[in-house]
Amino acid sequence: MLSSFASTLSSAAAASSSSYKIDANYNYGNVIMSNYLQFWQIYEAVSKKTNMKVSIFKFDKKKFELYINNKIIIKEAYSKITSDIANLQKIKHPNFLNVIEPLESHSKSFIFVTEFISSTLRIKYGNDTMYTMGKKNDKTSDSIVFKKGLYELSQALDFVHNKMSKVILNLNPDTIFINSKGNWKIGSLAQVMPKTDTYYDLNYNNDYNYGSNINYMAPELIFENKFNYTSDYFSLGLLVYFLIYGTDLIKTENQSIEIYKLEYRKLESKILKIGYKNLFPLLIMNDTDYFFIRFLTNVMNRDYNMRCNSLIDWINDEFNTDNGSKDNELIKTLLFIEKGEFHSVNSNSQTVFLNGLTKIWVEFNHYIILNQVVALLLEIVTLKLAIKQKDDADLDLLKIAVNLLLDISDKVLTKDEFTVNIYKELIFEKLIVINPIFEMFLQRIEIFQTKLDPSDFVSLLNNLFLKKIIKYDLISTPDNITIQQAILSKNFISSLVKCNDFELTKNFTNPILLKIFSATQSLKIKLACLDVISELITTEKINKYQMNDSILSILENNKTNNERITLSILQLLTKLVQSKDFYHDDKTVLLDRILPLLWKLSMTDGMDLSSFNKFQNIINYSTRRIQEVQIEFIKAQGGNSRNTTPEINGIHGVENSFNQIVQQVDISKSTNTFNTLEKKQLEKLNTSAQVMTPKTERTNNGYSFNSSANKSISHMQPKTFSTSQVLIPKTERSFNGNSFKSNVDRSFSPTNAGTFSSSSVVTPKTENPNNFNSSKNNVDRSISPMHPKSLSNSQASPVLIPKMKNSSLGSSGSMSILQPKIKK
Repeated sequence: MLSSFASTLSSAAAASSSSYKIDANYNYGNVIMSNYLQFWQIYEAVSKKTNMKVSIFKFDKKKFELYINNKIIIKEAYSKITSDIANLQKIKHPNFLNVIEPLESHSKSFIFVTEFISSTLRIKYGNDTMYTMGKKNDKTSDSIVFKKGLYELSQALDFVHNKMSKVILNLNPDTIFINSKGNWKIGSLAQVMPKTDTYYDLNYNNDYNYGSNINYMAPELIFENKFNYTSDYFSLGLLVYFLIYGTDLIKTENQSIEIYKLEYRKLESKILKIGYKNLFPLLIMNDTDYFFIRFLTNVMNRDYNMRCNSLIDWINDEFNTDNGSKDNELIKTLLFIEKGEFHSVNSNSQTVFLNGLTKIWVEFNHYIILNQVVALLLEIVTLKLAIKQKDDADLDLLKIAVNLLLDISDKVLTKDEFTVNIYKELIFEKLIVINPIFEMFLQRIEIFQTKLDPSDFVSLLNNLFLKKIIKYDLISTPDNITIQQAILSKNFISSLVKCNDFELTKNFTNPILLKIFSATQSLKIKLACLDVISELITTEKINKYQMNDSILSILENNKTNNERITLSILQLLTKLVQSKDFYHDDKTVLLDRILPLLWKLSMTDGMDLSSFNKFQNIINYSTRRIQEVQIEFIKAQGGNSRNTTPEINGIHGVENSFNQIVQQVDISKSTNTFNTLEKKQLEKLNTSAQVMTPKTERTNNGYSFNSSANKSISHMQPKTFSTSQVLIPKTERSFNGNSFKSNVDRSFSPTNAGTFSSSSVVTPKTENPNNFNSSKNNVDRSISPMHPKSLSNSQASPVLIPKMKNSSLGSSGSMSILQPKIKK
């Protein structure tokens, strides 16, 4: 096959042009590797046509020609470069570097384009690999990468040896690349030879030999100028040492053949004396896995005829054997993913595989997780979302894949990795339409918050998550109770509270939280809403104005007559009343809104005494706070107990006025003075008693008093009667004693200021019991305008007491009285 490679040299040379087609069709990015093989620069680039990410190799001819300054060597090197890239372009194999744009040769450079590569083995594992793995003391994740990489290189060698009948002869860490998925790729065929040949003319130039590294050549090439296809196996053995120890096993200066021979003899002597196990202890993974020791034993024998015949068969046997290593299952998992086997099995098998992957993915190293596992999961999500009619199996796969992506994001991905590889790749607009996945996003919202920039997180909330809640009316419908629970979960609320850039009240509290509380019929959801409100109060994410304007109104209009809801609202109100940021010092809200609401809630049906007492405690506390705040207000206004008006102080003002009246009494005066005054008043009453005789005239409707009697008394100011004189009506015969008593009470109700004793009365005498009510009412009207002044207890002067016979109220007949006569 390679016999035709020579014919491509002229065509490759013809590709030279004064114009840079590659430069015109690609946008250059960062430099991936500088001074690769001394004179190459490898750039990250993007195709202008397809937007595909690629790598561009550029060889600096000017720098090379200044360094060599030998036209023959320069010509040989350019010939090797041209044939190397042409040969590489011919090979289509997953473990060889894929050339996308053929080599362009210009006066100042060589340029060609390949698939995107991230590194070489030299750059990724050189120098500090031993330090990294030794410090971890757990090489499992790296050993999986190395084993898988050796498997990939063995497949490439099997293809070259058996399909192409060629031998590479220059495998080394500089010519093996790593692509974006972590796969290892052979990137040079500069030293390729037919398998049927056995002689190799080393002809090694110490100045420069493109693509060749003597440190990784098999000893038969150096000592006998011979080679065998197993010479490539020996190169892999040297590569294994480099992967574990981070440096070359055979080290030469300036690629010296003599130094190589000396170093190899030393190595061979040590191997024969102590063996690979004692010579290379780090090759034993976790003290139990001897895979790499066995590998070296099979490929590094000095006699190439004693090496294994087929390296790929040996590796397959290793991976299929239970040799105490846990890596085999992981390697097979990766191979299952890479070979595309996942999409070739049925849905049930896919589900089984993903469930198994959720248990073992943590065993892979970071690079494999990001570039293999995540890539597969995103591919599954994309394919399943494209299906219009999804069955249960499709939905199950979607849920498992998305959940695993979130697990990986949470545990291993950086913010940048999450943003680039997850956030920008997932089609959220389609995913959130699927309620189980949307619920999963809500439940695990903290991942988005911690992995995204605040602006991206707020945009995700407002433009996707919360917008979907409102748009699809997930607030009130009973079918979406699980989503409502996710919205009200502590985890979700905590993420909202922690995000300072999120407008909580505008975008969540008013349009979602309060609407859920008002609309839902679920006791559990209502309690969750109240818990959220309480959390917002505690974290100071809701202010007093918002509480007054919206939340208190919702609570006041709550129609749920449930004790648990009522007690939950009580706890909320208690927090508000006791908080100085809210109503602790606000007498207006306490009086107008809190107390009425507390009293209303305390009357909830079915409330036990213990719960009722809880309400009474906070009611009493609120009342006391109103009093304390009011007292402080009065004091702040300059008020005191002497000049404070009742209008300002309420009940305290009445007490102060009473004290002022009592304090006006002159205690220096004798009580005899008051007795003397009472006697004089009684004398005046007896003197004028003759005018108090009412005259009764018969009318068509019954008896009535002459109004002149009333007029003669109406001008008299009522006095306070002494304890020996009281107006007590007495009758000889009564048909309704109770009615009589109530009428007497009404007859004295207008006196207002009079104080009557229990031993003296004014008793109207009724002759005709059939007209009792009419006569009594007339007596009432004649006496009602009286405002008695104080009468002395010791004065026995006659008073106006109508005499009644057989009075059940007691007799006072021994007293001197003036009785009004009632005519029949």
